[in-house]
Amino acid sequence: MEMLFLLPLLVLFYFWHLKSITANRPYQALVSAYLVVVACIPSLFKVFELMLNILPDRAMAELFDVLKALNAIAI
Repeated sequence: MEMLFLLPLLVLFYFWHLKSITANRPYQALVSAYLVVVACIPSLFKVFELMLNILPDRAMAELFDVLKALNAIAI
């Protein structure tokens, strides 16, 4: 249900951002870019939650071990 609410808002904010850039309105571009990022955060959390539900725990543990070995993760 969250995605049904957030996706139209995300599209609306993105088009507003494109229009404000083409119209050379820097303050509107800043505000619209901020709103695009804020609207994307719950969507990213839902994608990560889906990944955790789909991938088994052992595969996630191996992925984290590889990331630790590459020093690409901070715990």
